[in-house]
Amino acid sequence: MRRRRHTAVQQARRLCGAVATPLFGRLGDMYGRRRMLLTTLVLLVAGSVLGALSTSLTTLMIARVLQGISAATVPLSIGAVRDLLPREKMATGIGILSATMGIGVGLGMIISGLVAQYTSGYRIVFWLIAGLSAAATAPSAIAVRDVTPPSGGQPDIPGAIVFPAALVCLLLAVSQGRSWGWTSAPVISLLITAVILLVVWIVIERRSPNPLVDISMLTHRGTIGARLASFLLGFALYAGFTLLPSRRRMRCGKDASECGVARGSKTAAALPRNRSRRRR
Repeated sequence: MRRRRHTAVQQARRLCGAVATPLFGRLGDMYGRRRMLLTTLVLLVAGSVLGALSTSLTTLMIARVLQGISAATVPLSIGAVRDLLPREKMATGIGILSATMGIGVGLGMIISGLVAQYTSGYRIVFWLIAGLSAAATAPSAIAVRDVTPPSGGQPDIPGAIVFPAALVCLLLAVSQGRSWGWTSAPVISLLITAVILLVVWIVIERRSPNPLVDISMLTHRGTIGARLASFLLGFALYAGFTLLPSRRRMRCGKDASECGVARGSKTAAALPRNRSRRRR
């Protein structure tokens, strides 16, 4: 039961992040990246404080949903860098941004492992995130500005509804496939529903004047290879983050701090590759 609750909390954050990334990225184009970036940071602070004060699973899930929205800071930050830096410095700026995010992820994993090993609760992690997020909000409000005026327009409400519904069906089927049975009627029904909703979402996006995701750009011959590689890389990284430490702990008896160091070292190993890409 405890494992199922943990899985539900994690899935709520990931689902929210998957939906918020394209949605807030599009809202940033329409209403200003600075406004949307500060909104995600404020929601991250609010979710962290709520998580630190939570006394029930429902409150904790709401907190993680608010934190999941912060995934949209990645495209918003990259968009801000593209607006603020001249063309000749753009690649370097994006590379530095990627490197700092990698450092933050690595340090966060190590610190989380140490906290889990040497403290009796999870609340200190939420307080740390709240403090760091609040510290990042002030300089962001001062330094980030919208160079180009927002495009305006109406958000793609149907697409923003159908896309999360498809993800819910897909993630629920994948997460419960082992306990319900991969060939059981509920799992098969959820997978079929997810496919149907994704097809409907693609149709909606192609017909919408302000699509949540530009499908033509997503499937463009010049970018489809890079997008496929990014998808596979993201899949491999998240699989490593979630599966390898738990397997390491079960087989070798490693504690949480050592698992955190193992995760952090994997992230640190990616930084030289980021630097080599910037040099190219």
